[in-house]
Amino acid sequence: FVRLQTLAILESFPTRPFVTDHADLDLTDDLDEEPSQRPNAQSVPDDISGPDQSTFSGSCNIISMLSDLERTPIVLANERRITSLLSRVEVFSRTGKLPIVYAEAVVCHMLGLLHVKFAPIWASAVKVIVAVSTSQEGPVWPYIKEALEQSMSKLSLPNNKVETTDGCKTHYTASISRHYTLCNSWESAEGRLDIFSSEQAERNSQISRYSLTDELTIFENTWSICENAPNLTATKSKVIVHLFLVFLRAQYYVFHHDEPDLRELNIAANAVDERFCDWSKAELGRKSVQKKLECFLKAFAAVKGPQQLYKHKLLLQISTAMLGNADHR
Repeated sequence: FVRLQTLAILESFPTRPFVTDHADLDLTDDLDEEPSQRPNAQSVPDDISGPDQSTFSGSCNIISMLSDLERTPIVLANERRITSLLSRVEVFSRTGKLPIVYAEAVVCHMLGLLHVKFAPIWASAVKVIVAVSTSQEGPVWPYIKEALEQSMSKLSLPNNKVETTDGCKTHYTASISRHYTLCNSWESAEGRLDIFSSEQAERNSQISRYSLTDELTIFENTWSICENAPNLTATKSKVIVHLFLVFLRAQYYVFHHDEPDLRELNIAANAVDERFCDWSKAELGRKSVQKKLECFLKAFAAVKGPQQLYKHKLLLQISTAMLGNADHR
C-alpha cells in the first residue's frame, strides 16, 4: 500500500523531537520529585500502549502511531482500537508542537483515510485534521486546499475519458451509476448475486484498503472539515467561496439553468476558473447536487460573523435568492 510504505520510509528516518517553546519549559522536570507530584497533562486512551503522556517534549513518535493505525485490519472488531489511535493522534495534533514534516504527514494520512470505505473512521479522521489545522494552519493548509479542489473535479478512471463541448479534456468516474446498477442487479437476483469479490468474502467482513467509498461521500467527508473548522473557513474564505461559486456555475445551475438569479447575480463572471469544467446532468444527479449544496451551506453557517467572508455581500444575495426555491429532499 502506498500509505503504509510511505509511512515506513518516514519511520526509517531519525525520530524528530517536539517543537518546544522555551517559554513553556518546565524547569522542575530535572528535580528529584515523586511522579505523583508532577503536573497531570491531557490523558489518552488507556488501551493503547505508548510513551509517558505527562509532557509533550523529547522525541515525537506520531509516525509510529500512524503506522500502527495503517497496519490495523479494518474490521468492526477493531473499531475501538482504530478510533482510540485516532484520538491519540488528535491529542498530539492539538499541541501545535509537531515538526512540520510530521504535521504534513498527519493531515495527508487523514485525508487518505477519508477515502477508505469504513464509516466509523471518517468523523475521527476529520477531528484530527481540524486539530492540526487549528494548531498549525500554515504547513497543512496547502494539502487541505488541494483536497477541496480535487473534490470539485471529475474523478479520473482510465476507461472514462470525456471531451466536453468547449474542448476541455477531463475524466470522470461512473461510481454512482455503477453503484445503482449493482444494487438493481442484486435486487433482481433476490440477493443471490455476489457483488463483492471472493477475496473480501474470505476475509470475513474485513474491508480492503483498496475499497474506496463513492465520490459523493468523499465530497461530504472532505467538506465537513470546513464545517468543523469555522475559523479555517473564515481565514481561507477567498479559496472556499471561490470554489462555492464554481460549484454553482458548473454543477448547481446545470439543474437550475432557468433561474433568474443566475443572470442577475452574474455568478458566471465571479466563478471563472479553467481548472474546472462544466458537468452534465448525466454525470451529476439532482440528489448529488443537493447534498453538495448542503455541505457548502453548513460550512458557511458554522462561521460566526459571515461578514468576514470573502464576497459576503454576494453570498447574502445568493442565500436570499435560494430562500424562494423548493426545499428538495
